[in-house]
Amino acid sequence: MVHWTEQLEKYPFIRLVIPFMAGILCGDTCPESVYAYGLIAVGISALFLCLFYKHKLWFGLTLYLFLFFLGNQLLFFQKQKGRVDWEEEKMLYTGVLQDHPQEKVHSFLLPLEVQQHKVLLYVAKDSFPEDLRRGRLIHFYARIVSPANLEIPGQFNYARYLQRQGVTGTAYVGNEYWKPGEKEISTQSLKQKALDIRDRLLERYRLLGFQGDELAVLSALTLGDKSELRNDLKETFSVAGASHVLALSGLHLGIVYGICAFLFSFLSIGRSTLWIRMCCTVGVLWAFSFMVGLSASVVRSACMFSLFAVGQCLNRKSISLNTLALSAFLMLWYQPFYLFDVGFQLSYAAVASIIVFHPFVFHWWKPTWKILRYIWGIVAVSLVVQIGVAPLIIYYFSRFPVYFLLTNLLVIPLTFCLVAGAILMLLCGFCLPLQKGVAFILNELIKMMHSGLTWIERMPLSVIDEVEVSCWGIICFYLVVVFLVSYSLRKNARYLVGALACVVYMVAVPFFSLFFVETSRMLFYHSMQGVSVQCTYAGKDPFELFPMQEKSDVKRFHGKTIAVVKDNGWHNRGADMLFPIDYLVIQRGFTGYIAELQNVFFIRKIVLDTSLSLYQQKRLLKECEELKIEVFSLSEQGYLLVEV
Repeated sequence: MVHWTEQLEKYPFIRLVIPFMAGILCGDTCPESVYAYGLIAVGISALFLCLFYKHKLWFGLTLYLFLFFLGNQLLFFQKQKGRVDWEEEKMLYTGVLQDHPQEKVHSFLLPLEVQQHKVLLYVAKDSFPEDLRRGRLIHFYARIVSPANLEIPGQFNYARYLQRQGVTGTAYVGNEYWKPGEKEISTQSLKQKALDIRDRLLERYRLLGFQGDELAVLSALTLGDKSELRNDLKETFSVAGASHVLALSGLHLGIVYGICAFLFSFLSIGRSTLWIRMCCTVGVLWAFSFMVGLSASVVRSACMFSLFAVGQCLNRKSISLNTLALSAFLMLWYQPFYLFDVGFQLSYAAVASIIVFHPFVFHWWKPTWKILRYIWGIVAVSLVVQIGVAPLIIYYFSRFPVYFLLTNLLVIPLTFCLVAGAILMLLCGFCLPLQKGVAFILNELIKMMHSGLTWIERMPLSVIDEVEVSCWGIICFYLVVVFLVSYSLRKNARYLVGALACVVYMVAVPFFSLFFVETSRMLFYHSMQGVSVQCTYAGKDPFELFPMQEKSDVKRFHGKTIAVVKDNGWHNRGADMLFPIDYLVIQRGFTGYIAELQNVFFIRKIVLDTSLSLYQQKRLLKECEELKIEVFSLSEQGYLLVEV
């Protein structure tokens, strides 16, 4: 019997990438004071690598420690690079528009590069110019605020998301405080040039007669541009389980790779022609990636297939877990924040699942008819992909598409036809009638896909929504998979015991949580509507006590009184008996003094909203200190959690 450690020795990059990823994960949660020690640990580990090179055990342990602390430090340096000390007062800035403006509910979002840093500028919708293009200079007068890394329980951490996207600050301006420059910059980055090419291809689609949903689906499938997709169209693809075809990634690059393998198959005569074939294939892959804008998911897939192509020249018949781990290591070395990207996790989980499970599942049935083998191949791939990605989909999106097998039988062949057809259509530019003929066929195929997905969406129980699973539940699920695979290979009962223990944990924790008596609580945090107060009774779903539409309002929860003040309505008022307030929330609009409010209220605690100006917050904090009233600033601490 081969021991599991000997089995792992076949995949050296898996053994290297695991401690590297663990270091990145720990770097995201460790306090910053630890990073200095991490840098020292990297140096010490490198020294021990040299000292214990001939001692296998100590060399391995030191190497793992070195990779762990290396991942930790790379994430720290990436965080530091995205941290900018912007001026606390409003300043005049000039930025370069990096992409097309995005329309929001009340504003337009302009992604800018300001002083070589990425900044998101929100401008009012009134009289917004329609001719803003990528590369245009934007002048604005505003205060740029760095994303605050504040974790609100049960809420999406938007600040952390912005940091991981490389955004160093945000700002909002009215129409009178910004204007576009008269000219565009002459020098562009490689990504900007790639996006310009994508825009020209999208305009070509419009000239060939694509419009509406057909244009939106084709541009998403072949160019990675999802700006034209309507929300209800996205929902149709999501419910049917076809959202993965709208995200340009491994599936689409795999189609391009397959086309290249077919076109360059004549270059398989000798060793030298194999390398020529590899260079041609990799060149086409990266040219396609450049044409569609060099998005992160496309670059990841191009790297993976490039390594696969090199492996084929080195007599590696198929992509292996070792190649997959090497590509993950290189991508995380370049950008450690990729580890927290949902697309990164789904891509590698899907490919790893195909590598591990597809050989077993595909051989469950060996149909004699070619068409049945083709259908069974799609079904087998769909099943093994779901093993890898279903837990992540449930964890991040709280839903699971029931008819994913039926959906994949429809969309995978159509996606191949659409990607290949779009390439053919663009190559037929020398013959306009032929090009329009291909465009007509693609248009009809997109309508067929849309109709089929709409039919699947309307089927009963097409999706299971509001499925909640914890992070530990996800880990246990993957451990069960690992234990079962290990048992099928080694026939050791200990693996079954491990799988059973994980299953017991996944079942027992939700069961016993039904009998666990939780305390009621109130959560104060800032939202787009102002301060939100989320209340939770013991063991029940939370509900929003605030925000309210009224300018000032008073609410009670579990014996606590909460009041919100947004104006100076209590100015020069008094009362014979003070009204007790446990939590007084002060928002933008109040310009008075807390001493005036004490003529009406008996205030136990004050909560300052982030909508208050910096001057107002400092003034109110100082007044609370003089009045000896307990005060809490959401700008500094993010949220206030009260157990009642």
